[in-house]
Amino acid sequence: MNGQDDERPTKLPRTSSSDAKELTFVEFYCGVGGWSMALEEAIQRLDPDTQNKLSLRCLAALDHSDLCTKVYQYNHCHQNTNSNNAKPTTTSIEKLTLKQVHKWNAAIWAMSPPCQPHTRQHDNQKADLEDPRSKSFLHLCHLMETMNADKLPQLILVENVVGFETSQSCLRMRRVLSQRDYSVGHFHLSPTQCGIPNDRPRYYCVAVRMPTTTATSDKQSLLQQYLQLEKLSFDSEQQQPKESSVLPNASKDDATTSCTIHSHLEELGIQKTEANTEPTVLPTIATILDEQEHQNLDLRIPQKILHSKSAWCFDIVTPRAQRSACFTHGYGKFVRGTGSVLYFGSNNNDNDNKNNNPFQLVAPDQREFDADWAKGLDLDNTLRYFSGTEMARLLGFRNDFAFPKDTSVKQQWKLMGNSLNVRVAARLCELGLRLALHITELK
Repeated sequence: MNGQDDERPTKLPRTSSSDAKELTFVEFYCGVGGWSMALEEAIQRLDPDTQNKLSLRCLAALDHSDLCTKVYQYNHCHQNTNSNNAKPTTTSIEKLTLKQVHKWNAAIWAMSPPCQPHTRQHDNQKADLEDPRSKSFLHLCHLMETMNADKLPQLILVENVVGFETSQSCLRMRRVLSQRDYSVGHFHLSPTQCGIPNDRPRYYCVAVRMPTTTATSDKQSLLQQYLQLEKLSFDSEQQQPKESSVLPNASKDDATTSCTIHSHLEELGIQKTEANTEPTVLPTIATILDEQEHQNLDLRIPQKILHSKSAWCFDIVTPRAQRSACFTHGYGKFVRGTGSVLYFGSNNNDNDNKNNNPFQLVAPDQREFDADWAKGLDLDNTLRYFSGTEMARLLGFRNDFAFPKDTSVKQQWKLMGNSLNVRVAARLCELGLRLALHITELK
C-alpha cells in the first residue's frame, strides 16, 4: 500500500481484550520512562467510565543509554503493572525499518528527541539538520512520511527545549505532519502551570490524526479549532495553511508563551472539570524534600566550589521558597544555569523578619556580583544540592519512583537533568487522548 494514500485507521485502540481496549504506544528516547508514566497519569485523569474501557501497553521503549534503560526497567517492569509491556532496549532508532514500525502498528508515538542541537546556548541552530544527534529524529520523520496510512499512529506527542520550534528539524516534522493529515497543537509549558514549584519551560507538540469513519469536514475543523484555542500558536513564513493561527496578530515571538490547557469544547464532548484545574498557589520546596537528607554529606557543596569565584552565581532556594530553577544534566558539575541548590540554615528568608535576615533570595540573573554575598551565613554546613529523588518530585514523577541502589548521585542528577516533567507531559497526553477518544466516539 502506498504511504501517501488516504486510508486512515478506524480507532485509536488497535488491540482489544474482553475487558478493555488497549492503547498501544512506542516510547522513543525513553530515558527513565517519563512518557510512559505521563500516559498512565493521563488515563487516571479521564472519567471513570472511560478509564475502565482502556488499558495501556508499551510495544517498545528505546534509548541509547544502558543506564536509562536500567532505571526505566527498575521502575516499570519490576512492578509488573502490565506483563505484556515491552522491556526498554538500546535499539538504535536510526536503524528502525518500515517493516518494524508497521509491525508495531502503535496507536501512540511519544518522544523527547535529543535537545543539544536546539539549546539556547547554541548559536548556530540553523545547522541542526547536519548535527549527528538529529539523525534519529529525522529518520522518524522519514518513516512517518513513508508509512502506510493505516499504520500511522493516531496520536503523536513530542517534547523538546524551547527553541526547537524554530529549528529546521521542527520544520521538517511540521511538514510531514501536515502531509499526513494531522491536526497539530504547539505549546510552551512550564511545571509552574501544573502546580509544581520549578521553572522548566519546554516545547510540546500534540498531533492527532482523525480516522476515516469520523473524518467529516466539520469535525476536522472543530479539532483544529480546539487545538488552536489550546495554544498561542506560532506563525512563520514556512507555516502550513492548515496550522494557521486564530490569533491575527500572533508572531513567532508569541509562540505559546503561556496557556491554560483543557478549555471545554462542547461540540467534541470535552468539558472542563475540577480534575483539570491546577492549584492557584504553588506549594513550597519543603513539600518535595527527602527526610534527613540535610545530613547526607554526599549532597553538600564541595569546599572548592563553595569558595570559588563563581559561587555567587548559585541559584539558592530555601524550603519556604515556591520556585526553583531548571535542572540540567550539568547539575553538580557547573554552577551557573544548571539548577537550584538548597539553603537549610536558620536565616531561611523569613518574610516576617526581613530587616534582620542577611539572606535574601535574589535570582542570579537579577543581581550583580557582590564579594560579600555570603557574609553572615554558615554555607559550609547549610547549603546542599538536591537529591535525585527530590529532583524527580520536582519533575512530577510519582512518589514511588526510585533509583537502583548502585546508581550514583551524579548519575541520578544527570538522568533527571535530561528528563521531561511527567505532570506537564501528562496534561498533554490527556489533551491528546481526550481529542482522539472523543473523535472516535469511544464512550
